[in-house]
Amino acid sequence: MECRKFQEHITAAVDNVLEQREKAKLDAHLAQCPRCKSEFESEKLMRNVVKSRCQRTCAPSHVLRRINDQIDAEAIEPERSLRWKKFLSSQYVRPAIGFALACIAVVILLNNNTTINTPRVVEASLLPQNDIIKQSLVNYLAVVKGEIKPTLASSQVGEMKSYFEGKTEFPVVVPTMNNCILLGGVLNDFGGKALAHVVYRHNNSGIIYVYETCWETVLGGSPFHLAQDVQDELKQTNWYTTTSPDGYTLVLWTNGKTLCSAVSTLDENTLKALLSASQQKY
Repeated sequence: MECRKFQEHITAAVDNVLEQREKAKLDAHLAQCPRCKSEFESEKLMRNVVKSRCQRTCAPSHVLRRINDQIDAEAIEPERSLRWKKFLSSQYVRPAIGFALACIAVVILLNNNTTINTPRVVEASLLPQNDIIKQSLVNYLAVVKGEIKPTLASSQVGEMKSYFEGKTEFPVVVPTMNNCILLGGVLNDFGGKALAHVVYRHNNSGIIYVYETCWETVLGGSPFHLAQDVQDELKQTNWYTTTSPDGYTLVLWTNGKTLCSAVSTLDENTLKALLSASQQKY
């Protein structure tokens, strides 16, 4: 039996529906034919990837109707159906279809597989000047360089809260984070809206800078900008994390009326863990 005949049985063998006698013949052929063995292993691998990564779901009713209509049409036109079957079973067409399906599966996995934890990277230079993520990064670098210095230098949380009290439309959050020393705070405004800035020093990774403003003002769209997908994630989970190409980590979160944006050189998991733990101490 030539390779083409064996290749026609590969899909059935991968799906474990090939008759035992035919399977024995195929196994013997695969043991001595590298080309067919390679195709068999490729199809088996793709089947396993799709099975492990893609969840089964019910097809929409309109899709099922279209499939049934197509089946009825093929029943009415048997000759056309037969020609299609011969075309699809061609030794040239079948590998091409398999490759196309494999590409589609990979694209679906890359776009929908939530188990792949790839950090999101934001390019601040492409963001508008009033974007909160861009302002957070710019201010962080200015703090690190000493261009922005705390108006009130204090390590006391109570003193820091008193400094901000009554001066903003939102309650200023002063996180109490493990292995961090509070250095001080700054109050200013942007577009007529108050901003609060709180600065810490982490024992092992330098400065942690926190930018704060009114969440309701941000949702209003002026004078601040924040991408819609970021807003949507904050609404759903209260958190959003990203990194800059330079390796700086940003963690945004909401606390009632307050939107906070922390910047540090710590990795995302460590910074978010510090901030999450501090939520219990407010």
